[in-house]
Amino acid sequence: MAHTDKMAHQLASLLQPDLSGFRYTRSRTQFRKTENPFSDDLIINVTSRSGASHSIAFYIGVAHSEVEAFVANLEGRKVSPYDRTILQYSPNVLKQAVIPFDGSVWWWGLPPGGDLAPILADVHRFVTEFALAYYSRFHDLRAIRESLVKRDGLSLNINAFKQVLAIDAVLADDEHVGTYLSLLQDEIDSGYHHDCDEFNVFYDRLSKTDEDLFPSFRLHPRGDSAGDTGKGNV
Repeated sequence: MAHTDKMAHQLASLLQPDLSGFRYTRSRTQFRKTENPFSDDLIINVTSRSGASHSIAFYIGVAHSEVEAFVANLEGRKVSPYDRTILQYSPNVLKQAVIPFDGSVWWWGLPPGGDLAPILADVHRFVTEFALAYYSRFHDLRAIRESLVKRDGLSLNINAFKQVLAIDAVLADDEHVGTYLSLLQDEIDSGYHHDCDEFNVFYDRLSKTDEDLFPSFRLHPRGDSAGDTGKGNV
């Protein structure tokens, strides 16, 4: 067994009392708790610098089963145990101000096979004060959507438009669809980068599922004539 996995399993056994109802999967170093339609997970991420010292951080996330199934179906794949509707990496937590937390979020310089007792109180605080609050906050699709749209520091999602639009589909929220499409084009025109090609491929598939909810639309790069004059094509 790799030293990193051994350390992750050791920490998992110490954290289990803090995570009532969570099941630990050793092959993924992942705690997961499912209360349909939401699943909460915490992945213990142990990394090594040439075997000389280890660091520990966490990925935390919430998955909504219908949203993730919707996205996976559009992409022609199966839902993965790593799919999350919103997720974050613990070293980024101190950059946000939505969930108050000023404790430790990343632990480094740990010797392989070393005693975890010196960091356990700080890890315990992160799990009980931040991670559990994160799960509670995001057992609400509208709260997830708001966080992804605002980019408030609680998410690490790449191409978050997939989850936002899938939530719109699950909620059948046509009003938000129109507002969000306009926002994306406005952000691009103001200099923010969105992957237009990736978006347009995804949206084309999405539109075919419900043309009334998702009318024809193209996202255009900054400076494109269509984007400048039409906020995309609706």
